[in-house]
Parts: sequence; structure tokens; C-alpha cells
Amino acid sequence: MNTDFVIEDDKGEQVVKKYTGNSDNVIIPEGVTGIGSYAFSGCSNIKHITFPKGLKKIVGIDVFSHCGNFELGIYYHHGKSELPEIVDFFNGTIALLDENRKVIARLFGHFDKEPYKEFLRKLMSGNIDNLSEFDELFSDNNEIVIHKTKTALMRLENPFELSESYRKKYVNYLKKHAHIIMSFLIQRGDIPLINDLANAGGLLPEFLDDYIEQANQESKTEILAILMDYKHKVGEPEPSKSLELVEPNPRDWISIENDDGTLTLIKYIGSSTNIIIPATINGKRVKRIEGWQMGSTIVSVFFHHRESKSVIIEDGIEEIAERAFVKSYGLSSIKIPESVKMIGKDAFLGCRNLTRFDIPEGVMDLGDHTFEGWTDLETIVLPESLKEISDKFFYGCSSLTSVEIPEGVQKIGSDAFSGCRSLVSINIPEGVKKIGRKAFSGCSRLTTVNIPSSVSVIGERAFENCSSLVSVEILKGIKEIPYEMFAGCTSLNSIVIPEGVNEIGYYAFRGCSSLPSLVIPKALRTIRSAAFMNCSNLTSVDIPESVTEIGDKAFRYCENLVSVDIPKSVEGIGNLVFEGCSSLESVRFSEGIRKISDGMFLGCSNLNSFTIPSSMTEIGIAAFANCSSLESITIPNCIKKIGYACFKGCTGLNSIEIPGSVELIPDSAFENCTSLTSIEMQKGVEKIGNSAFYRCSSLLSIYIPRSVDEIGEAAFMGCKNLTTVEKSVRLGKIGESAFFDCPNLWNI
Repeated sequence: MNTDFVIEDDKGEQVVKKYTGNSDNVIIPEGVTGIGSYAFSGCSNIKHITFPKGLKKIVGIDVFSHCGNFELGIYYHHGKSELPEIVDFFNGTIALLDENRKVIARLFGHFDKEPYKEFLRKLMSGNIDNLSEFDELFSDNNEIVIHKTKTALMRLENPFELSESYRKKYVNYLKKHAHIIMSFLIQRGDIPLINDLANAGGLLPEFLDDYIEQANQESKTEILAILMDYKHKVGEPEPSKSLELVEPNPRDWISIENDDGTLTLIKYIGSSTNIIIPATINGKRVKRIEGWQMGSTIVSVFFHHRESKSVIIEDGIEEIAERAFVKSYGLSSIKIPESVKMIGKDAFLGCRNLTRFDIPEGVMDLGDHTFEGWTDLETIVLPESLKEISDKFFYGCSSLTSVEIPEGVQKIGSDAFSGCRSLVSINIPEGVKKIGRKAFSGCSRLTTVNIPSSVSVIGERAFENCSSLVSVEILKGIKEIPYEMFAGCTSLNSIVIPEGVNEIGYYAFRGCSSLPSLVIPKALRTIRSAAFMNCSNLTSVDIPESVTEIGDKAFRYCENLVSVDIPKSVEGIGNLVFEGCSSLESVRFSEGIRKISDGMFLGCSNLNSFTIPSSMTEIGIAAFANCSSLESITIPNCIKKIGYACFKGCTGLNSIEIPGSVELIPDSAFENCTSLTSIEMQKGVEKIGNSAFYRCSSLLSIYIPRSVDEIGEAAFMGCKNLTTVEKSVRLGKIGESAFFDCPNLWNI
């Protein structure tokens, strides 16, 4: 018998109620057909779970909550299943097993999002004919490269049902993107993934010296050894050519004539490493520099001349177009004349070795990704003529310490400063109207931010993971704190939210673990789901009378929150709102709320009392589960329904009165209420559900009114001190094991 599982019969199904083991590799026994609520909750050490062949369904809530990202093992082609519902919680690695429980393939994807979600539904239903259905979801688009790299490597490692065409697709992706992800992999010391990339031929020789230098600087000796060995195998790159400066030669350029008679340069075919780009060719003025079309993309003018080191653009040229110098990895300096007024999107994307870049005054438009990936850029002066910091402008400029935003700038684009982890301070001038999505995401050394009153729109995740951000002042202007705006700002301890804000968005302050208190503006109407989740230092919050809605998990795991008053203006409260608020002692509800939502106070171990307003009609699923300090609670006649496991694990509860307005005492309602000594059940109750009073070991006696005609399975099982059960008439049905393991029961 496997003692690591509590398995119970539930209407003919063998259901895992609880996993009690501590292994990181869990194999659910064959014969199990269901998994119940919280069965694996909190098992954070689990790395792999294997489902049995006969598993039919997940029958509860939060089955794998707080388990982290584990690998899920399932038998491939095991037949039909009722488990498409697994897509509602799973986002990790799928390990496909043969009949001998051997891994034949591993699949990694965004299984919590379409179309991978639909694939997982089909896989769990036994409706996948071939894994090519998974492979065809893989595309070279803008998804997170590290995730797609993991997908490719896992398929190449176990190439079960992998066609040659898809194998080539995965290999080509790795070769194309290795230079993007290697810096990140070296930094976090991901030796297995680096080894896999090397074995797949994904480390291009021209970047090896950069990887070796980084590994040496960061003292990653094992990675350094791998890279040196790999370099020895592939051989040394060709030496650089001479750097002498030469006069421009019109024959070195391919150009096209514009409608106005001027020229656009599209391709360099010369051989010099120091290049002067001419302003005239054969008497015609050069107006524009633009990359050339290769297939469906535009490549650099130096695409076939990667040795280019230094560039001087002659005065007179007006435009540097989209992708003109993209991925010119050898380029170390460029001089741009005052005549240039426009620099297009991705013009210098990936030019990571550029150490000098002066933007001339007069430039009003700098395209997206202008300095993306310039890891050596420390400081820069932007022209006063600039009107916009465009999307991904300084994205990934990890050495950038300071930048002054010109007074004329009106917009800061999406991801503009994302990943600038050396940026300490930023002054957003009055006049900026919009701050884009993830504009300052991951600026881990940024300490203070002042947002001027001119800003009316702030995008989602604008300051997420700014882990050193201590204080924020937002002047009047914005109407909402958007999705994940300050999520992960673990040092944030002071914020001023202006009057006029009417919504705090989803996950807005998630993980702000240093925030002690918050003044919410009086005009606020909505607190969205998980807005303050994991604000573990939050001790108090004043919810104004204007608030009408509080979303799911809004204050989940606010471990130091002591008390909360819910005003009468609140019309709806989501599920799990105060789950895990282990210091919460008191909550006051005004009249008007109709339901205590599912899991509202789940795990509030310090909650010792609660008064249910007369306006309420329902107590939700697991509403007070594991409130171990709750000693007594009065359920008034206004309550018509109480939910599954509503008081489960309330080990301090000593008495309870159930009014006749409640017809059903649901399954596990008072399970493991080990201090419960008395129950008063009024006429009107018709059914006592399965395991309703399971293991209420202090219960001495109980009176069952004549209205009750059914007692469910294991209803009083394990009530070891129960001596007397009184009933007014003969019961219609008593379930199996209803009074099992009640050794002192002598009178029924």
C-alpha cells in the first residue's frame, strides 16, 4: 500500500484527497481515477508528476496550487480521457511516456495560451495522431526567444515522431537566435542549455570570443571551459582586415533612383573596413541610406561585408531608413551629420559594439529599437528636437546609467528602457503625455520616479520588476493604475496615488513586499484581481466608500494585513480575496454583500471572529477553510447555502449552530474541525454530505432533527469521542462508513 497518498472512494471513483510524501518525483498509483481539491497544494519541491493511465478528471479546486512549474508525465496514446480541464492550471513541460514508463518525448510550450492550450486539450483527450501537430505550432515570431529555444532543444533531444523538415526548422532557429540568448544563459549559469546549444550547432563562431569574454568576466569557469573547447573544435575566425581610411568610391555602392531624382543607397559591395558613405554619386545627390530586400526581410547595407568597423556619413544625406545598419556586429563607430533628420526603425538594431554615437540636433524622429541591445552604451545626449522615445529605444542597454529626456518629448514608447538594469534615476519632464507598456520594466537599479501631471496614459507593466524602486509620486492626470504596473517592485515602500484614479488594475502591485500601507483615492471604483497579491508587508488598507468591486485574489498572501473594513458600496467581491492573510484578525462587512465568495478567508490562520451581515445568503466553497483561530461563528437564518469545505480545517472552532434555512450541509463542510464539541442543527436541514464532520475528534454528541433524511458517506468518520447520536425519526439513508472509526459511540 502506498502510504504517500490519502485515497478515498468518492461515488465509485478512487480519488486522491491528499499527497503526504516528500519526493520530487511523484507517480500517482494506477487505479486512481480522480484528484481532489488541494491534493498537492503547497508541494513546492515536486519536479515531476506522472498521471496514471486511468485518470479521468480533476474533481476539485486548486489541486496543484503553489507547486511551481513541474513536469507532467502522461502515457502517450493511452486512449480517451476526461482531462482537457487540466489546461486551466498547467503551464510547464509535458513528458510523454511509453508503456514501460520511459520518456519518449518532452514538449515545452505556452500551454496556458492558445494554440498550445488547444493542443493540450487534444493530447489529454487522446486525439493526437502525430507530434507533428505540436511541431507545426512552432514559428519564428516575436515570442520569448528563451522559451522557444527550450521548445526546440527538447524536441531535438527526444526526436520521437519528429520529421526531417521540422528537425531542420528547430536547428535553424537555434542557429539564428543563439547570439540573443547566450548572454542571458551565461549570466544565470545555465550549463545544460549551453551544452545543448553547442551540440545542436547553435553557437556561431563569429560570436564565440564575446561569449568567452563574458564567461571569464563573470567567473563562470565551467562555461568558459565548454566554450574554449567548442572554439577549438570549430577553429579560429578569419583575422580582421586593415582599418585604414579610404576615399569613397561610387563603384562600391548599389543605389536606386528616387522619384525626385535623388539616390537611395541599398548595398555596399566594396572591401574597406573604414567606410565613407558619399553624399553624391555621379553628380546625383544621395538622400537616403536603406538596407536591401532579401526574401521577406530587409538586411543591412553591410550584410555581405561584416568586417565594417568605422563609418562616416557625408553631410547632405537626410535619412537613415529602417534596418539600414541592422546587425552590423563589427561596427564600432559611426559619425552622423547635421543634415540627417530621420533615423528609422531598427536602423542600428544589434550594433552592440558601437561605442560612440552622436545624434545631431534637428532629428525629430528616431525609429523603434534604435539602441536595442547596445550593452556597452553608458550615457547618451538626446537632441532637444526629439519628440518621442520610441518603442524599445534603449531596450536591453544594460550598461546605461543615465539619460536626460528632452523637454519636447511627448511619448515614451513600449519597452523604451526595458532591461536597462544600470539606470539609477530618470526625470520624466512635464509635457510627456504617454508612457508605454513595459517602458521601464526590469530597470532593477532605478530608485525613484516622479510622473508629471501631463501624463494621462500609462501602459501595462510600465515599472514591473524595478526591484530597487523605493518611492513613486504620480501627479494628477491618470485614471487607472494598469495591469502589473508595479508588479515585482520589492523595495517600494511609498507611493502617492492621485485623486482621480478610478481603477487599480490586475496585479498592479503584486509582490510589492516592502509596501507597508496605502492611501487609496476617494474616487476609486474598482480593485481588480490580484491587485495587491503578495504585498507581504502591507498592514493596513483603507477602502473608500466609492469602491464597488474587489476582484479575485485582490489581497491574497498579504501576510501582515491585520484588519479590513469593507464599505457598503461594495457590490461584488471575487474569490480567494484574502487567502493566506495569516495575520488577519478582523474583517467588517457592511450590509449589502450577498455572498462570502469561494476561498475568501482560506488559510487566514489568525482570524478569530467574524460577523455575517443579514444581507448575505451564501457562504462559498472553502470560504473559511484552515482558519485555525476561528473559535465560533454564528450562521444566521438569512444564509440559504454553504459551500463545499467551507469550514474545513478550522481546528479552533468549538461550536456551531446550523439554521433550518440551510437544507444541505455539504461535503467536507466541517472536516478536521478537531476542537468542535457541539453542533446545533435546526429543523429544516435535509442532508448531511459526505465527510461533513470527518475527523471532528472532540465531538461528543449530536442531535439530528427529523427533517434530515440522508447522511452521506464518512459523514462522522473518525469522530473518536462521539458517544451519542440522537435523532427524532428513522433516517431514510445512511451512507457507507458514516460512523466508521467512532470507537466510543454506543447509542444511536
